[in-house]
Amino acid sequence: MAQDTDQSGDSSSIDIELPASFLGSRKWASGETADSLALPHAYGKPSYFITMTCNPEWPEIQDRLQPGQNVSNIPVVVA
Repeated sequence: MAQDTDQSGDSSSIDIELPASFLGSRKWASGETADSLALPHAYGKPSYFITMTCNPEWPEIQDRLQPGQNVSNIPVVVA
């Protein structure tokens, strides 16, 4: 953890680095990017690139939500 100080020596800001286990952190995103680039390197260029969409109102998704949650709180379920 790095700490920036101004000329008087007072702490003006603190940089906090989140671990890769924290979904959405810079380290997590960097690891995901590295993994996605390693796959074609290991297996070759993909033949197809498929994207899918889903309805966040599907019962299978809604059943996984706790009271007060929405689909953005649990991206693993919809991804």
